[in-house]
Amino acid sequence: MEARYIQFPISLMRNLTEEPKQTLDQILHFGIYHFSTRVKYKSEALPKQFIYWIYRKQLPRNLSRMKADINWEYLGQDDDYNGFTGDTFNPCEEELEEVKHALERDELLLSESIEFYRFQLALRVLSLSATPFAFENGREMVKNQIKGEPMPMVNTSLLMNFYKKDKDSFQVEQLAAYIGLKSIIGKSAYCKTNKNHIRARMFGYSRFKDVPEEVRQSTSLKKYEVRYQMDKLLNYLRDDWYVKTYSKNMRGMMVAVGDDVSYETLVSAAHKSKRKSKRNQRLKAIRDAERKLKVSD
Repeated sequence: MEARYIQFPISLMRNLTEEPKQTLDQILHFGIYHFSTRVKYKSEALPKQFIYWIYRKQLPRNLSRMKADINWEYLGQDDDYNGFTGDTFNPCEEELEEVKHALERDELLLSESIEFYRFQLALRVLSLSATPFAFENGREMVKNQIKGEPMPMVNTSLLMNFYKKDKDSFQVEQLAAYIGLKSIIGKSAYCKTNKNHIRARMFGYSRFKDVPEEVRQSTSLKKYEVRYQMDKLLNYLRDDWYVKTYSKNMRGMMVAVGDDVSYETLVSAAHKSKRKSKRNQRLKAIRDAERKLKVSD
């Protein structure tokens, strides 16, 4: 089956190690709605979908309120009829026309219906299920997200594996570190980072200097200030999560995820990085000396 991915702001990770199920709920709600904003839909199919949601009682609260404000002549007036003919959903022509005209008359009803329709299509594409609350919650989070923060991209199958199955705390910490690493690498094939940067992303912050003091002093984060614990975590990522790292004789480390980047590439990139660092240090020393001696061009 083709892998499907969603994106979400790194800040949603802040409670992942303490409240994994609740945090994954938030990540999935945001990610599905965010994904849905790019889903294409067929406008001619919308009236039939609207009727289906009504008979299946799947309307979110905003659409339920709008629907209640309309004096429907045909829609839902027959208690013995639910739009189905056998196993096929086949609403009558009068209902379809009534809903179609209602959507044409009310721009807000139309736009809200399209949003929910795209969310339902996103669920189908992602092979997920969710309640109308997930739609409402996801929309609210997307609306209020902080612009510019890192947006890791994660396989929905991986998230659902952790959501549906009980995982111990160390497994959840591996997930947090894996997502954190992927958010650092971003769209690049590999990059240079360091342990503080990884710790910051694990706990939902872009940079380590952004991590509040109370979080730095928490048991969860301080655990990974111990070299043994951090090395153990990185070893599990290397062994079980397709993470590659290289750090010999360098500050920080080169990292990659997956099979597309070889160790040869990481080693080569690390040595180029070291040469560049030495060159920059040399040029800085020259500039400092020139300023000290007031040398002009």
